[in-house]
Amino acid sequence: MELDELKKSWNVVDTKLDKKALVDEQEMAKLISSGKANTQKQLGHLSLIQRISLCVGGGLLLLLIPAWIWAPDFMESQSHLTRKVIILLTFLAISLIAGLLWDWKTFQHLKSIRIDEMSIVEVSRRMNIFQRHMRYETIAAGIWIVLFNALYFWVMGYHQAPPSTQALVIALLLAADILIIYILYKKVMYKYINDIRKNIEELKDICTE
Repeated sequence: MELDELKKSWNVVDTKLDKKALVDEQEMAKLISSGKANTQKQLGHLSLIQRISLCVGGGLLLLLIPAWIWAPDFMESQSHLTRKVIILLTFLAISLIAGLLWDWKTFQHLKSIRIDEMSIVEVSRRMNIFQRHMRYETIAAGIWIVLFNALYFWVMGYHQAPPSTQALVIALLLAADILIIYILYKKVMYKYINDIRKNIEELKDICTE
């Protein structure tokens, strides 16, 4: 009799443990699904930014081509400015072509990240590569801005202006540059990257439990 009661009590305990294990597995599956969905959403935002960048860059390049061709005719009466403007437009065209190639490369890299088909480790590895690309891009953007500002300063003749005017122009350009880089990279790109990395770390913790 005692043996039967003991068996029943063990069966009750086993049933409870099985139910608890099932609930834990279901909860874990929900957490993993939620983490993957959030990661995919953030990747979608990054891809959208890359698409916009490609479209804007392509549009600006198309506008630069006729400007580069017709600039000498429009500025015939100001021949001293024609050469400077052509140099500036050529610099912008080369910059846009290089930027489009780089954006296409990073866009294709983002598209290659398949959350549902890859392991968390592989997704993490590819995000590390993308983050490294963004670090290079930020450095390149900073260097480009310095070069563009110097060229713009020269084309507009500010180097011949009074020191107070030069200082004001430099301060305004510098403030605008810092603001653009801060908003574009710190508040937009790196925000999504950090959110993705956070989701990946949470998924790693869940999968190792």
